[in-house]
Amino acid sequence: IAERTGVVTPEEIVIICGHYDSISPQPQTRAPGADDNGTGTAAVLHAARAAAGSYFERTVRFIAFSGEEQGLRGSQAYAQKMVEDGEQIIGVINLDMIGWSDPNPEDLDVIGNDASSDLVDLFIDCAGAYTTLPTLRVINGGATASDHAAFWTRGYPALLGIEDYPVNYPYYHTTED
Repeated sequence: IAERTGVVTPEEIVIICGHYDSISPQPQTRAPGADDNGTGTAAVLHAARAAAGSYFERTVRFIAFSGEEQGLRGSQAYAQKMVEDGEQIIGVINLDMIGWSDPNPEDLDVIGNDASSDLVDLFIDCAGAYTTLPTLRVINGGATASDHAAFWTRGYPALLGIEDYPVNYPYYHTTED
């Protein structure tokens, strides 16, 4: 966990996260996890590096969770602690599997539940304003197989950025990832 404390409303927190664990049929000896989820973790590290010299109105936390492949264990524990501590999480951007491109044009699926639709729209607006990344807006509260869901269940707005939903990556959860 790394943090840039906000200078105006530091009690309001935005989280940028991914997970660094992986899974395969040989999880103890061969689970490389390049796309799932080396890509999301790399994006979190890059975002933290890019933010290092910047100041933000709100606090920004950069988190690499473990235990995602074992039932969101890291993010579940963290999100519960945030509830217990009364933390004001105003948005969670979860990046999971963002590096593989199927036949172009590829896009980033930006998934939220009903309570997170404003966050999804803001993310898509920012992507359109600052990048050439095509995005696809998906509101689907049933998409719960990644760390954003730990925040949804506790009432925090969160989104999942993923290359495709449902996942169609041919090396998903294999020793070839």
